Amino acid sequence: MKRYKDYARGNISMIDDSGLSACLKSIQSKGISTIIETGTFEGTGSTRTVGNLFAKASLKAFYTIEINYGSYRKAVRNLKDLPFVHCLYGCSVPMRDALKFIQEDEAIAHHEKYPDVYIDDVEDPVGFYSKEIEGYLRRSTTDLRLIFRPRPQQDLLATLIRKLAGEKILFILDSAGGIGWLEFTTVQKEMGNKEYYLLLDDTHHLKHFRSVEYIKADPGTYDVIGESQEHGWLLCFKKKPSH
Repeated sequence: MKRYKDYARGNISMIDDSGLSACLKSIQSKGISTIIETGTFEGTGSTRTVGNLFAKASLKAFYTIEINYGSYRKAVRNLKDLPFVHCLYGCSVPMRDALKFIQEDEAIAHHEKYPDVYIDDVEDPVGFYSKEIEGYLRRSTTDLRLIFRPRPQQDLLATLIRKLAGEKILFILDSAGGIGWLEFTTVQKEMGNKEYYLLLDDTHHLKHFRSVEYIKADPGTYDVIGESQEHGWLLCFKKKPSH
């Protein structure tokens, strides 16, 4: 895999473009009542972009999950003008499962087998992504602001899905780079045969290259509404089974 910092459009926030905005506007009338996002960062990327687009739609709530406590606090401040956006501090999946996945994932361990995919760290990706999922990215493990932070919630993605049974959901998966595939399979498992919309960010990255391959391999289940290989996103609709 290639280093993500060498990617010309590498950015920790989702890049908005006219194509993405047009695709999101095209589904505003589809009855989406709830948005669940993984990976808020500071709230100025996909959360702000999608929040602004759906501000006047019939949306009940927008839940966004962030594991980095410093980023979470900034996001709360940055998004206070969007009262329907609820920032949650914690891990989208159980922390133990996330760390185990990072340690055992074949694509992380043997990233050299995927020359056209980007990764954040080629020297020690397991260490990098483990530190990220524990909320220590860009911070020392001795930083007092992290030592005395609140205990993060866990398994928020599945918890929200179960809580919001019956709602029509748009998922935005834009979380820590090492667990994108784990989040995708969690949504699949928890949603079962239900319909939902799904927006993936960083589709040319370790995060979601497998999710995109899976979606495109099953056109009977997923309708691709739009995508941009240049900006690295894909929006699709998960259909109910036909039988």
